[in-house]
Amino acid sequence: MERGLTDAHLAEAESKAALIGSGSAVIALVNHNKFTRDAFCQVADLERVDIIITDQAPNAQTVGALGAMDIRLIVANAANV
Repeated sequence: MERGLTDAHLAEAESKAALIGSGSAVIALVNHNKFTRDAFCQVADLERVDIIITDQAPNAQTVGALGAMDIRLIVANAANV
């Protein structure tokens, strides 16, 4: 949460950062286990994210923090497809 969106590969992080910088809205697709991981390269601060789509809800503390930052959280799984 402190470092925002991160990536393990510098070239990919730079490409993603450029895409985020050129867009008017940022929608991040995040596997649920990434909420507790931190990678080497920062892509963007969470303040830049509008919507996060994930496969399982993160813990209540993370859900609350995202809500406080006005980030919409969408949990998409087989049950609601």
